[in-house]
Formats: sequence, C-alpha cells, structure tokens
Amino acid sequence: MTAGTGVISTVRDLARFDAALGDGALLAPETLNKAWENAGATPTGLGWFVQRYNGERVVWHFGLTRDANSALIVKLPGRGLTLILLANSDGLAGPPYNLSDGSVTSNLFASLFLRLFVG
Repeated sequence: MTAGTGVISTVRDLARFDAALGDGALLAPETLNKAWENAGATPTGLGWFVQRYNGERVVWHFGLTRDANSALIVKLPGRGLTLILLANSDGLAGPPYNLSDGSVTSNLFASLFLRLFVG
C-alpha cells in the first residue's frame, strides 16, 4: 500500500476537503497562498502544480495508476471554483495527456473547464 494506491475516497470527500481548504479549516489562508506559489523554476508549489491561464492562477493535482484509475483536481482560487474528476481508468491523466510536464491545459477536461470559467 502506498499513498498513491492506498487512499480510497469519493468525490464528496474531496469536495469536503476542498471546502475545508477554502474556508481556512485546514490551513490558514497565508499558508495556503504560500503552498500555491511557484517554487523557483518548477511548475509546482508545495504539493500542487501552479500555473496561469489567461492571467488567472490555476492550482491543480492529479493521480494516476496505469490501467486502473486516475484523478484530477483543478482549482481557480480567485474565483472559488474547483473541478474534481475521478475515473475507474487511467483516462484522466494517462496518455495522451502529459500532466507530469506541468501544464493542465494538455487535458481536454481541464481545458474545457478553464475555457468555460476563465475565457
């Protein structure tokens, strides 16, 4: 069992986690902002990918077990919006998406979310 394969969750659990992040129940807003800043030359903050889309900060994370399951969480902190996707396949984060390269816009679902809510 590992952190990537031993955690069992639901979209509702992740929505509660997201709400706790948003209302400061898990981390102070100052701490969360530090976690969601780029750490040097990498496209990551502390545990999250961080990038800009049309000037808007986007923080996101993905999980992938080849030929088994995948997950994607995309947050627009400035708008208070979050997309949470879970799949019983590697279709959210596996090929043809190269999310480990650090750009969530390579993912069809995330790109549509961003176009709809950011423009």
